Amino acid sequence: MKLRGPVNTSAQSVPTTTKDLAQTLSTPPNGKAHKRSIRRQEREGSPKCYHCDRDENITVEHFLVSCSKFEEIRSELLSQLRGELEAIGERGFQVWQRFTASSPACQSQIILGAQSFGALEDEAIDHFRTEYVARAWSERIVI
Repeated sequence: MKLRGPVNTSAQSVPTTTKDLAQTLSTPPNGKAHKRSIRRQEREGSPKCYHCDRDENITVEHFLVSCSKFEEIRSELLSQLRGELEAIGERGFQVWQRFTASSPACQSQIILGAQSFGALEDEAIDHFRTEYVARAWSERIVI
C-alpha cells in the first residue's frame, strides 16, 4: 500500500530547493506578509479594511481616497488628473483646486461623478475613476 504525502492547502508553494527552504525559514514571522495575513484573519467578517493598516471601515470613500494599499496607484493617477485638468485651462485648474481643498467625502463624490464641472473636466475625472478602479481592483488580490 502506497501512502500519499501531506496535501499542501496553502496558497504558497512548497520550497523545493535548499536555498528556497533557507529563505523561507529565515523570514521572520513578523514580516510584512505575516502581518497582513494576521490582520486579514483578525478583520474577517469585520467592516474594517484588511488591505491597509488604518483602522477604518472599508467603504467606497475609503477605497477611493484613503486606503494605503492603493496609495501608489492613487498618487500616480491623481498626478495625471491634475495635469489633464490644468491642461484644460483656468476652469480645469479651479476644479483641481476645489478637489484638493475638499474633504475625503466630497472628493469621493467628485470621483464618482456626483458633481459636474463641464464636459472636459468630467471626462478627465471619469478617466481617473475608470483607471483607478481597474488598477486597484486587480491589485487588491495581490498580497
